[in-house]
Amino acid sequence: MNRFTPLALLFALPLAAFAASSDSDSTTAAAATESSSRMAMQTVATTQDPDQLKHGTIIGSVTFSGVYTRQFTQQQPVMGTANNGDKNLAGWAVTPEFNFTKHLGLQADFMNTYASDSYPGANKFMMAAGPRYTFNPYWKATPFVYGEAGEVRTTYGRNAGGTHPPTSWNPVVSAGIGFDKKISPNFALQVVPASWTGERFDYNGTWQNNFQARLGIVFNLRK
Repeated sequence: MNRFTPLALLFALPLAAFAASSDSDSTTAAAATESSSRMAMQTVATTQDPDQLKHGTIIGSVTFSGVYTRQFTQQQPVMGTANNGDKNLAGWAVTPEFNFTKHLGLQADFMNTYASDSYPGANKFMMAAGPRYTFNPYWKATPFVYGEAGEVRTTYGRNAGGTHPPTSWNPVVSAGIGFDKKISPNFALQVVPASWTGERFDYNGTWQNNFQARLGIVFNLRK
């Protein structure tokens, strides 16, 4: 039996060395995998917005704003209005918005404005919707652009002159640029310094150009 001891040792030593090498490789691979996982988690944490990590991701918003409109009309739409029918209107707007991605979303506009410089006056109620693109924050504000299409109802006061109907629904398109200034995690100040709205009168086929400005408060929706 002692004759086979050296032979057994010759076979046992390589096997032991191979087993030790395999254990070492497994330990090294596990350590490398754990290190890679930690690095990936750290990378995700550093690339995410700290505000989102603490308060949740913004999935949409609702904006309540005041609106000023300068209306340019080719024909005199209301008796007693000077400047060939040009009018000043003021009112309010409610704008809900939903985000599909960080940059692309869909918004709707519900706007009601009143004439302030004519008698018997006029009222415009607009419902429109369209895409909104939000840019990355720049200089402590978040700029965005939007485009919309919908309908606007124009109601003229009693004894209004002109060939238009007393109340009419007309197609409308709108586009604008603005920015949000963060006040708190859930609130922001919104300024839309430039917005164009084109309204087509169905009764005579002419277009009316409106230029608007808005100032409002944004309530962010998070998950």
